[in-house]
Amino acid sequence: MKSRLFALLLILLILAQTAFAQDDSPQLETDIEILFGASIRLSASLSASKTPIRATVFLRPTSQFDTHVVGVDLTPDANRYSLEASLDMRAKTISPFERIVTWWQIDFEDGDSWESPAQEIRYEDTRFPWQKRADDFVSVHWVNGGVELGEQLLDLSTNAITSISQNLGLLPPGNVSIYIYPSTGDLQSALQIGGAPWLGGQTLPEVGVILLSGIGNAESMITFERDIPHELTHLMLYEKLQEAYSLLPAWLNEGLATLQETQPNPAYRFELEQAVKGNGLLTMESLCTTFPVAEDDALLGYAQSASFTRYLLDVYGMGGILQLLDAYQEGASCTGGIQRIYQRPLAQLENEWKALHLQSPTVWDRMLPILPWGLLLLFVLILVLIGLVARRHRSG
Repeated sequence: MKSRLFALLLILLILAQTAFAQDDSPQLETDIEILFGASIRLSASLSASKTPIRATVFLRPTSQFDTHVVGVDLTPDANRYSLEASLDMRAKTISPFERIVTWWQIDFEDGDSWESPAQEIRYEDTRFPWQKRADDFVSVHWVNGGVELGEQLLDLSTNAITSISQNLGLLPPGNVSIYIYPSTGDLQSALQIGGAPWLGGQTLPEVGVILLSGIGNAESMITFERDIPHELTHLMLYEKLQEAYSLLPAWLNEGLATLQETQPNPAYRFELEQAVKGNGLLTMESLCTTFPVAEDDALLGYAQSASFTRYLLDVYGMGGILQLLDAYQEGASCTGGIQRIYQRPLAQLENEWKALHLQSPTVWDRMLPILPWGLLLLFVLILVLIGLVARRHRSG
């Protein structure tokens, strides 16, 4: 009985010491203000039983390895301490809507140090009053237009996710945010502030963000029907491949994304036909890593990638594409993956694609669709001719 009582008293003593230690730990109330392209201001109110002599705040973008270390102004304020810090963002290359992990370190007079629990913030573009609609997989954010536009964008996005999952066998994304800027100029400035080159739209797969532009009119909706499925495909491919996403050939990445567009760009077909006529096709190997910068060449790159990927799907099926994705996930090179799955070099597959899909039609090719009708007509003429000859013989 005494041993049980002693054990109970020991447990109560430990719990009391733990509770005391928890009550005695520093208490930090934080606040963060983001001025996009200018600064991230961090402030806090510290309550501690010991005297702090120094404070530091750390910020680490989730898609980068660099941690930004910022000194803190520490000011006594009655029984508490006021902490103020600011990270200058004018020279930082952090993408819009990047997730940033931040935490504080407090150094005390007695030599002890304490770190606050980490919290995650988004480097949101605070220049615009974003509206939002969301479901389980995706959230859409826009500036101009009413709730109806948000509902249209959300429906378009969720339908695209379902279609891509069915067509390519990819799992729905865990959480994706789509931001629609009011104009291409606004999107361009956001990307430039984040240190990225100008693009018509951009997917930031590491942070689950898609950036587009448009005002929500009929013309913009046609563009969204093309761009949203395209960019979602990139993001869903990233979620499948993770770190190996960088090994995915550009032509396959863009080819699969372009084929998911519900409103294909008519310029693709024109550029492809012109390149075939002028013998100006790009080599598929040149599209393994990067796309051309010039607009016309970039359009041709998209058109070729879509056509070549369609050829692989038509001839070898979706199973071959899924095996190809697995090969790149395992580290295969652009040409090595093709050799492993299709048992022939990329150049040979490219020649087959050109011969079967891109060869200029000959006279025979043009006649082939009407050949059955021509044969039928010839057969009828022969019957008529036989009838006329027979009639002449009878009359003679």
